[in-house]
Amino acid sequence: MRASTPGTPAVAPATAGFRLILAAWLMLAAGSHAAAERAPVVAIDWPFAETLIALGVHPAGVADAAAYRDWVGEPVLPAGTVDVGRRGAPHRATLRALAPEAILVTPYRRTPGLERIAPVRERSLHVPGADALETAIGLARELAGEYGREPAFERLRARLEAAIAALRRTAAALDGPIYIAQFMDAAHLRVFGDNGLYGAVLARAGLANAWQGGTNHWGFALVPLGRLNAEAARLVIVEPVPAAAATMMTGSRVWQSLPAVASGGLRRLPPVWAFGGMYAAIRFAEALEPAVARGG
Repeated sequence: MRASTPGTPAVAPATAGFRLILAAWLMLAAGSHAAAERAPVVAIDWPFAETLIALGVHPAGVADAAAYRDWVGEPVLPAGTVDVGRRGAPHRATLRALAPEAILVTPYRRTPGLERIAPVRERSLHVPGADALETAIGLARELAGEYGREPAFERLRARLEAAIAALRRTAAALDGPIYIAQFMDAAHLRVFGDNGLYGAVLARAGLANAWQGGTNHWGFALVPLGRLNAEAARLVIVEPVPAAAATMMTGSRVWQSLPAVASGGLRRLPPVWAFGGMYAAIRFAEALEPAVARGG
């Protein structure tokens, strides 16, 4: 089953003229941002991009950059980062113009022919039976070692431990489980279970996950609104929220009758990529703690 992720506009086929223009633009961008310590690497999947940037390494290119800004949010893509097209169909001419030393990709996003452009480094971040948070920490440690960013990794690890400790203290005063969900449209949500990044953070902090149904390989189930009918006092919605869903939330009787909504236990978090890396886990814990603390 494929995770439902937002699409991005298709990139027009390259022409010789386009290649020349792109190459010239890349040279100007490189000169303008020489102090940014840009790495000659392209991140097809967002966990690689967010982890590199959080470590202080700026990838030359990232796939689906506009959608990254909507669904990941932080860390912000550095100025001059080149959008290399869709994650599932990166733009070959753009990749060749960048001439990266490596392309970082998960098995899910790898497409034929990338190895003819640059060495492909494939890493799975969703391993059945593995702890998603430990996998994310391992990726950050590996990239930090490769790019000489070990001190930055240690700072991130300390920040993660502090965020989870704060969330654990808040969780100790709470009763009952909590739903973590994200709207796909006005009638369906991703609801996150124990085998994903969000679930791993909840477990570390001692928060009970209200969703005990089945999940897919990526740690979520796609369910209609009516499935969230357990007597859970808290429901956390992770943005972005589609416009149709936002409209529905103001007038739907089904939505208003959900126990968490009716009791005032609804909370919203800023965009945090559910399938992200170590930095996503930090941001999720830091955003969740004040959200669940409000109202007790």
